[in-house]
Amino acid sequence: MRPGDSCIDHLSQSITLIKALRPPREEIFVAGQAKFRRADPGHPVREGSVCAWTRVRPQEFASRQINRGGIAQLNHRNGVVIAIGLYIRLGILETPAFRRIVAENRVERVPVIEVIKRQPRSIILSALARMAEQAPAYIYLAFIFAYGTQVIHQDRDFLLTSLICAGIVSLATIPLAGHLSDRIGRKRMYLIGSVLTGLFGFAYFGLLNTGVPELIFIAIVLSFVPHDLMYGPQAALIAECFTPRLRYSGCSIAISSLRSSPVDRRH
Repeated sequence: MRPGDSCIDHLSQSITLIKALRPPREEIFVAGQAKFRRADPGHPVREGSVCAWTRVRPQEFASRQINRGGIAQLNHRNGVVIAIGLYIRLGILETPAFRRIVAENRVERVPVIEVIKRQPRSIILSALARMAEQAPAYIYLAFIFAYGTQVIHQDRDFLLTSLICAGIVSLATIPLAGHLSDRIGRKRMYLIGSVLTGLFGFAYFGLLNTGVPELIFIAIVLSFVPHDLMYGPQAALIAECFTPRLRYSGCSIAISSLRSSPVDRRH
């Protein structure tokens, strides 16, 4: 299993359950909460920890050295998170739609193969829609450090602080995007977000290239606002592309398809 695959699996489960259990007018807003992987309250804490680490142990951070004790501590925390996730999963009943499928004896024996055979177009379109969101996200989250330190010569801690503020802003913009999607439709919201993200790219690098810290800060903080217009309704948008009995497998394939693409090769 590749790193991140378990996260994708949990995300697919969350999307499927929320989509099936929430009222129609709330499903997109609530499904957007499953997308809080980047904008959760832990994001500012995580970035703040990295910022503190660069000050306390700059040489170790620069060389990316992690001692065995640190690895053991990370594994211990991962084990706790997995145990909590398992406890929650065991306490969640099947969705009404899936219970009907079981009662009617219509459960697919090999759903992965079936969804590839029956809904290949939905898989491809969902993966491409996700790519439109993923590509700029990695520019804003990862590429900014290389560009910011090597091209416009800004301090790494300044960039980290700006990203912390961007994460705080996303705590509001992601659920707001989901809420607006309940009103105007997820496809329309996604298209608006994709167009604004493309246009903002010109303003983003224009502000960065000024070299003025205040303008760079504004560019980084606002970078995720148009992106979040796609990120908020994305979960419900992908889930609705697949029939209930193939939804979980379809979402998993569509979401994980980018794990081996150039967009997601971060190391």
